[in-house]
Amino acid sequence: MRILHLIDPDPCQAGACVLGLAADAIDRLDRHRHDVLIIGDTSRTRLAARCGIRPLGGIPAALERTALAKRGLARFLHADETVNGPYDLIHAWTMPAALVAATARPWHTIIAGPLTSPPGPSVSKRAIMRINRCAVRVLVATPALERDWTAVGVAPLLVTPQLPGVDRQRIAPEDRAMLRSRWGADETTFVVGLVGEPQSRVDTQTAVMAAVRIIHTARAVKLIVHHAAALRLGATKWVDQLGIGDLLVVEDDLAQPWTVAPGLDAALVVSRSSRTTPLRHAPCSLLAPLWTMAAGVPIIAGSNQTVADLLEDERSGLLVQHGDVNAIARGMLRLHDDVSLAHRLGNAGQQLVTSRFDAETFAKSLDDIYRQTVRGQRVVTKAEPACPPAQTAAKTAAAVTHH
Repeated sequence: MRILHLIDPDPCQAGACVLGLAADAIDRLDRHRHDVLIIGDTSRTRLAARCGIRPLGGIPAALERTALAKRGLARFLHADETVNGPYDLIHAWTMPAALVAATARPWHTIIAGPLTSPPGPSVSKRAIMRINRCAVRVLVATPALERDWTAVGVAPLLVTPQLPGVDRQRIAPEDRAMLRSRWGADETTFVVGLVGEPQSRVDTQTAVMAAVRIIHTARAVKLIVHHAAALRLGATKWVDQLGIGDLLVVEDDLAQPWTVAPGLDAALVVSRSSRTTPLRHAPCSLLAPLWTMAAGVPIIAGSNQTVADLLEDERSGLLVQHGDVNAIARGMLRLHDDVSLAHRLGNAGQQLVTSRFDAETFAKSLDDIYRQTVRGQRVVTKAEPACPPAQTAAKTAAAVTHH
């Protein structure tokens, strides 16, 4: 089977998580021929190489907008398929990449995902109509995400649950001392990583306000954030004015969580919810928290986060109300003061990832989906349907056969 993988990572917003997920799956599915195309400039192709992917090249996207790469993709497909024949399948690892593929080649067999975050306000009704019209198979990581994507109009028969996989071999526990030395933290310092994907949605301000409360109790704390995290500059200025500027450490490698997870004592998943999004989830993704859990790091997560669907409060993580700074601070204090609790939650999270999010299991399941999708019947209409999205979804679902 000849498969084109289309990926649009953003190195400033933790796109490495998607690249790592794709790399681990492609390495295991060596019975197929895999071609990888990166949407973006050379910095993104270099990021792909660091994550273990050898792409054919990149497609430039004007203004760094994935949607503007459709002409480049159409030209590539025309040139390549003229020589090598058509691809059996296009696997777009994000929804924007899937929309580009559906626009450039609506008659191709296309898979999107696995999606690990809910639809945001950028997913328009017209985009959903195109997904339905082209019968793009949408893979989602959790049942809650399945409900969220069908709620915006994606045909239910096009949505398939698919757990992502984490390869724990990427995590090097022996790097802990090196990482903490780089951050200026010894073993008496409680190091918390603000994780989430994309990084532009994680809420630095809320995390810093909680960490400041811990410092006022005479505990030594450091908060590790990505440079693209939301409200970081304001939070940095505030802690500098308080005379505790060393509280905040900017670490760009946080975008590749498997490299920094060994140095963390806890991970925090809080984000800024979009006021225009009617769904209950904030936009933080699932992949970065999974990597930290795979390293045995206990998680403190907002109850509105995707990862909260997997955690059991007090058993595999600590869940707090969205935006409740005091609850976040109490969670940090508990993990700082109660080492046995931190170990118990970390071990439970690690076992959860090992049992449900194994990279080998993910690759085998993805192989089954490839084969089922290629065998399935697809129907593509000639023009944009005039009926509402709900009617379009119903018609498309009735026309698609899944095995």
